[in-house]
Amino acid sequence: MIKFLHFGVIIIIITIFLGACSSNNKITENKTKPKYIFYFIGDGMGMAQAQIANEYVKNTLNDSLAFMYLPNQGNITTHYNGGLITCSAASGTALASGEKTSFNTIGMNTNHTDSLTSLAEAFFQEKMKIGIVASVTIDHATPAVFYANQKKRSQYYRIGKQLSLSGFHYFAGAGYENPNPVSPEDSAATVGNLYEWDKKSGYTILRTKTELESLKDTALKVHMADSLMLKYCIDKPTDALTLADFVKKGIEHLDNPHGFFMMVEGSKIDHACHEHDAKTAINEVIEFNTAFKVALDFYNQHPEETLIIVLADHETGGMSLGFDKLGYNTNLSALKHQSISRELLEEKINNWIKNNSSENSILDSVQYFAGLNSDSTLIIDNTDKKRLHEAYIASVAQKKGNGSTEAVNYGNYEPLSLTAITILCEKAGIGWTTFHHTGVAVPIRTIGVGSELVASATDNAEVARKLFTLMGIKNPNR
Repeated sequence: MIKFLHFGVIIIIITIFLGACSSNNKITENKTKPKYIFYFIGDGMGMAQAQIANEYVKNTLNDSLAFMYLPNQGNITTHYNGGLITCSAASGTALASGEKTSFNTIGMNTNHTDSLTSLAEAFFQEKMKIGIVASVTIDHATPAVFYANQKKRSQYYRIGKQLSLSGFHYFAGAGYENPNPVSPEDSAATVGNLYEWDKKSGYTILRTKTELESLKDTALKVHMADSLMLKYCIDKPTDALTLADFVKKGIEHLDNPHGFFMMVEGSKIDHACHEHDAKTAINEVIEFNTAFKVALDFYNQHPEETLIIVLADHETGGMSLGFDKLGYNTNLSALKHQSISRELLEEKINNWIKNNSSENSILDSVQYFAGLNSDSTLIIDNTDKKRLHEAYIASVAQKKGNGSTEAVNYGNYEPLSLTAITILCEKAGIGWTTFHHTGVAVPIRTIGVGSELVASATDNAEVARKLFTLMGIKNPNR
């Protein structure tokens, strides 16, 4: 009797085990791939850029950045084939194709002997609709790597020509850097004006917010070219188009039974950080977050079909939360008084100097626009005054990184505007180490179908490789 009981128990255990295996097999078999994929790339947006922007929003707006709190998070390295500190072209190529490449290369292997296939191109072959969105020209490095293959990122005309050839359904950005051929090399491959080439290729060219908002025909191939996107958010009119507008219309235009892939780049975070302009960078991160929230709303309506990825191509500027003169203190709210970007301040300074305005008048105006005389915590001491005076002298002499001292102090930027913005950063508790990129790892954050797999990547090229796997597509670059 006992033997029979033991035998029965064994049978039960085996049955349970087989049932569990069967159940697990069913889970594996039923595992779905995302129908909708959002690939958000914050250009130059390392951990510090995101964290500082989030703390600023908390302090001044009593809010927070939604993308900071996604359920799956990790870090990815960004090196290229040749060194630790990458560029947007090489890093973008890794994010788009899953392959490392050489500096300034767009969608090609290291030796430029083969073109690489991007995620967007592979998904396009799977009948998904494709959208490429950026807040700079659409032929810039990061958007370009998803549809073009060129030896140099500076080959704007040739890159632009490949936009129409891609057949992708939706492009939105600041248009073309070079819509007409500008070199003998371009002329050899000329198709005339790129916007006219787009039209001949079946694209509808939109120029205004009204035109974009009025777009109803989802069968159209669209190229939205808004030159205002070249301006920083801090300098744009309040009624200007935003990255969020592009994403919202993109969803509407791309949604279809086969799904879509949308790459969205917050491009000018990088530009602001090259200039050590923390307030302007923060505003760009906030706009990036607003665009992300449009995608998050879509995810909340389609949680079983959507994947959202938020990452960066590299970090820019060596931005840090902490400056020695403040010890362990910060004063991020000081940044709220800056009213224009460093770039626009440079334009104003050049005009004031051209019009022979006095030094005192110029310095007063600079301090006003940079927010240096708006808060009792922002005390301009004698050291600051000396730095501003020296920068003014350098600006009048048009020294812009021309000598070793100027290169260290001012990079390749107008001295007075850069110095004023730098002083504000220091008083806010923000430091910088370089006018270029850094080689530190950057965060990856994900939510949705397959998000755990993608967030487990430890290198930028691995992200794309995991996406090929997730979508059941044989990696075309391996």
